[in-house]
Amino acid sequence: MGVENPQPQFVLGFPVPEDLSPESFVQLPCNTSALKAAQSLLPGHVLVVYGAPKSGKSHLLNWWQKQAAAILFKPADHLPPDGSTVAVDGLNRLMAQEQEAFFHLFNHIKNTQGKLLVTTDVPTAQLDLLPDLKSRLLTADHVEITAPQEEDLHILLTKWAADRQISLSEDVLTYLLRHADRSPHSLLMLIQKLDTLSLAQKRKVTVPLVKEALREES
Repeated sequence: MGVENPQPQFVLGFPVPEDLSPESFVQLPCNTSALKAAQSLLPGHVLVVYGAPKSGKSHLLNWWQKQAAAILFKPADHLPPDGSTVAVDGLNRLMAQEQEAFFHLFNHIKNTQGKLLVTTDVPTAQLDLLPDLKSRLLTADHVEITAPQEEDLHILLTKWAADRQISLSEDVLTYLLRHADRSPHSLLMLIQKLDTLSLAQKRKVTVPLVKEALREES
């Protein structure tokens, strides 16, 4: 009796969320300066952490929020108690009305000796903000999460694969870093695609599968 060829498995296209839990935060050379600045934030001070999308800003903020017992503030919230430690994610996404609320939060933090950590994709000087808010933020400390180097990307690829219960061999990692777009966001999307292809075709993630995924993206 012949053995039937395995049929491709139908995989629903549900996105796998990136693990941004504080417990999974990884210190890398590219985020060390931002991490140290967050850890040493003093009362009455504001820290702006900036970097490209998917550079790890939100992950660092989540880690710091837990470590510092910070309040995650949203523009619709009332001002926190005096002297609070506060985190705000995504300054660059705030609309005009939300910027007004953030302006009052900034002044409240400074006046009551609280602490504020905020993330943004670009430095304050490049943002389209209300003039009064922008002038206040330009007085804050700024630190960049820089572009990751190869050793950083190696660690991130291994972590993202492990989040999806994928084992990447050194051959696969080397091929990915040589032939794929090296931005963290693109590599994360590629890992998600490899996960989908691996499940659909019931194949391990090997160099041939990576080649197939890259061909589909080109």
